[in-house]
Amino acid sequence: MEPDEAAALNRIESLDTEDKRIEESRRQYEVALEIRRELTRQNPAYLPTMATTLNNLGNLDRIQGRLEEAGQRYEEALDIHRQLPQRNIEPDPPELAMVLNNLGFLERLQKRTDEAYPHF
Repeated sequence: MEPDEAAALNRIESLDTEDKRIEESRRQYEVALEIRRELTRQNPAYLPTMATTLNNLGNLDRIQGRLEEAGQRYEEALDIHRQLPQRNIEPDPPELAMVLNNLGFLERLQKRTDEAYPHF
C-alpha cells in the first residue's frame, strides 16, 4: 500500500467517528496502523505518521472505555516521538504535546494524578 492510502484511511476515520460509527473507525485506524508499521519497517521516516495513528487509535480506545489499550497506544506513540532525534528524523513538538496531553488526561481519568501531572 502507498503512504497516501494510509493517510486517506486515517482521514476517513475522523468522519466515521463523527458519525458514531466507532467500529468502522477502529477498523480504518487498524488498517492504517498496519500499513504504517510496514512502511516504517521499510523507511523510518514514516515513524511520525505511525505515532499519529497510534495516538488517534488511543483516543478511540479511551472513548470506548478501553483505558488499558489507550494507555498502551499513547505510550508507544510517546516512545516513537522520543526516538525521532536519535534516528535523525525531525521531531514534531505539537504532535508530541498532543500525545503527552492525551496520556495525562487518561491517567487523570484513571485517578493516577501523580503520574498525570508530568504529562501536562
